[in-house]
Amino acid sequence: GRLQLKPEGMLVFGGDACDKGPGDIRFVRTLLDLRCRYPGQVFIILGNRDINKLRFYAELQPGAAPLDTLPWDRNSKSLAEWCKEHQVQDTPVNRLRWMLDFMGCQKTTFKTRKRELALLSATRTATDEDVFKSFRESVDPNGKDPWMLTLLRVGQLALVLGDTLFVHAGFHEGAMEKVPG
Repeated sequence: GRLQLKPEGMLVFGGDACDKGPGDIRFVRTLLDLRCRYPGQVFIILGNRDINKLRFYAELQPGAAPLDTLPWDRNSKSLAEWCKEHQVQDTPVNRLRWMLDFMGCQKTTFKTRKRELALLSATRTATDEDVFKSFRESVDPNGKDPWMLTLLRVGQLALVLGDTLFVHAGFHEGAMEKVPG
């Protein structure tokens, strides 16, 4: 069935639609469907796990150089170090695995995407290459179904409804009641 909202209902999704377990594709498509059917009632706040997917289109292109320095993760390793540690070659699939390891994703994200793709497939199977294509094509502006890019386009970093501010993260006390700039 399809989710429905009551006429007076409202949904503010707080971000991080992906990487929380199996069902990323179906969950994001459901959110987008709700927003399309209830444009004044459904609001999507973008989280870090959503926004970081923008890297995929650029860095997973053939011949692209990886962003080896990840300022948000002091424990991250370069692609070369990661490949050496895991005893693998720098292939598109392994580059994706490396990116997922240092993007704040669950360690199971690759496996859960593979399972979801198999579930959605007529053959009930999915390959590692299918997983790679799924991540890259989900943010490809010229792709057949850029569902993640669509989420990023309709989502917001913050939302004010009445006197309530919605954000994905939080504010420390020193920032309260102050407007930057």
